[in-house]
Amino acid sequence: MNWQTFKSMAYERKFSLLLVCLVAFVALQPVMLESNVGEWTFDVILLVVLSATVLATSRYRRQFIAAVILVAATVLSVIVRHFGAGLSGELATGMQAFFFVMNAAYLAFAAGVILFDVLHDRQVDVDKICGAICVYLMLGTLWAMLYALCEGIEPGSFALDISLIAAEEHGGPRPVDFSVFLYYSFVTLTTLGYGDVTPLSEAARTFTWIEAVAGQFYLAVLVARLVGLHLAGEGGAERVESRKPKAER
Repeated sequence: MNWQTFKSMAYERKFSLLLVCLVAFVALQPVMLESNVGEWTFDVILLVVLSATVLATSRYRRQFIAAVILVAATVLSVIVRHFGAGLSGELATGMQAFFFVMNAAYLAFAAGVILFDVLHDRQVDVDKICGAICVYLMLGTLWAMLYALCEGIEPGSFALDISLIAAEEHGGPRPVDFSVFLYYSFVTLTTLGYGDVTPLSEAARTFTWIEAVAGQFYLAVLVARLVGLHLAGEGGAERVESRKPKAER
């Protein structure tokens, strides 16, 4: 198999490949952040997700260029975040904020491009359905980044159940893990609302209700669109069949 054949096959299954990467990122993220080695693994998988997203958003030249620029900025934010891991104060807060802002910006861009591709395509196949699922996972991860940004800029933006609060070895509290915000984001996106995480700041509350509304509208619009395309495809096939001579049927 030469490179061109592999590239063509990868592009035809781009959303499926991206979905595998996103599921690995979301599902393994709580485990990966338990150690320093896990944090590096987390960043490696994040970069793999970004690379897969570039492939998924490279339908047009302008989209590809924009994706590469945003990925480069996001990779820079990952590096800056590691340099600021041992720091404290406003500088460390700024580095963390830069990381979350760049990741949120790239996820918003990628989700928009993929959703446009899925909704404007006249043919529904398995890869397009995978693309729709990718957008849903990206939305949940995007809002998790925004929640982490709120907590980083204004500590105490969220009230957490005691079972979700981790402590350092000396007994003091430590910053909330990103896995908590990821959990809260998907719970909000699906409007389950367990109540173990409560937004307190104005920004946190605003992001929360926007995500809940966006999650419901996304499912409603997506299902309606996919069903409409499916029915249109069946109707087109029936019209073609009815036009055929009886001898060809």
